[in-house]
Amino acid sequence: MSEFVEVKTAELIGPALRYAVAVADGLGDELRWCFNEDGSFRNIWTDNHGAYWPDEDWEIGGPILAKLEGMKIQNNKVVRNISIEKLEHWYNSDPEVYRGWSVKLGHDSGRYEGRGDSLLIAMCRAVVSAKSGSIVKVPSELMPC
Repeated sequence: MSEFVEVKTAELIGPALRYAVAVADGLGDELRWCFNEDGSFRNIWTDNHGAYWPDEDWEIGGPILAKLEGMKIQNNKVVRNISIEKLEHWYNSDPEVYRGWSVKLGHDSGRYEGRGDSLLIAMCRAVVSAKSGSIVKVPSELMPC
């Protein structure tokens, strides 16, 4: 059985982010992962969806983004409409310094933002933030060394 560590949603990356998105998307019981012989991460997948890379593959991440308008959430349960408020480039305090993407989600009980180097990473962090909170638990073996 895996040991879990708490991680800020804004800092999730790679396999840990994929795991958190899958859990937020209701696929937690289907998740599997494996490693190469040298111990490096190899792949994460779900029983019904195959390889699961929502932060890198638009075929997987795109549908998650597309269905957000119909999602409903309250206390980590689906009950309210979420809207995509903004998809925008994110700049540091200097508007000339591009930092990545920002995805802002909102519903009656709050606003959630995810930022990342790509639109998919930002979207994944926003989804995890909206459904699971600003700190999540992920298996320690999925965290970068």
